[in-house]
Amino acid sequence: MRDVLMTLMETTNHKRELTAPVLYAISDILAAHPSWFCGSRWFEAIDGIDIGAIRDRARTMRPVPPRHAIAAMLLERLQQHFEPEPQQDLFGEKA
Repeated sequence: MRDVLMTLMETTNHKRELTAPVLYAISDILAAHPSWFCGSRWFEAIDGIDIGAIRDRARTMRPVPPRHAIAAMLLERLQQHFEPEPQQDLFGEKA
């Protein structure tokens, strides 16, 4: 839980996002990808995401619970920072 709170408190403009759905969504992501919480790289990635806009969009996605919608949208954006590029086969196509 400390890592989740640090994620919001140590980044720019996210202190207002201390809501249950956002906290649970970040917790879910860190539980699935604990290696992503690697200091400045994690905080820089989070800083580049407008969590408020994601939270607002998640509210309109009923019946999907906001926690899950927020987690999915955050995961999509965070994967760009932490997931390796797909390898290409011998013909230059992504595997």
